Amino acid sequence: DLRPFVLTKKRNNTDYNGNFQFYINQAVLDFSDLRNDPAVAFPAYYHENGLLLPNERSWRGVYVNTVEVKLPKEFKTSETINQGNERVAFGAHHLIVDNYGVSGTFYADNIFTMEEGRTNDSKAWAYSLDHLEVSLAANNFIGAGFEGRILLPVSKNENSTNSSTDRIGLRYLGL
Repeated sequence: DLRPFVLTKKRNNTDYNGNFQFYINQAVLDFSDLRNDPAVAFPAYYHENGLLLPNERSWRGVYVNTVEVKLPKEFKTSETINQGNERVAFGAHHLIVDNYGVSGTFYADNIFTMEEGRTNDSKAWAYSLDHLEVSLAANNFIGAGFEGRILLPVSKNENSTNSSTDRIGLRYLGL
């Protein structure tokens, strides 16, 4: 495990909050033919397609349970700055890099807000894209998903302003 870190400070800049932030959990570099770290979680695709033969112990590669990169605060939108929401982030879960290629679930969070997303130029519905993910196994696409909120024209205001961020949107989820 690595403690969360930022890139080294720039000359005359001690504001670490303005840097890229990195989070890495359970990183394994395995070049042993005798044993594997029990933290390595192979996807079902590896077992189903015989990628671990002659046995799981002979696997060699890099495994990272979770890696996440948060963009500097300059990449926030006006809405996230005003509301103090999370930074735009991207990363991967169960990342494997080995002779078969790249495997894992890659994601991005807080991509765009309800104020920024529109279905078209006129009579548009507002929507947000809060989470997007793509899953790969040995360089093969195996799945994707996304979620956010969509604001219907009949949605009621939470308070007296007419801004779309002040109105309740319906959650959506696509797989």
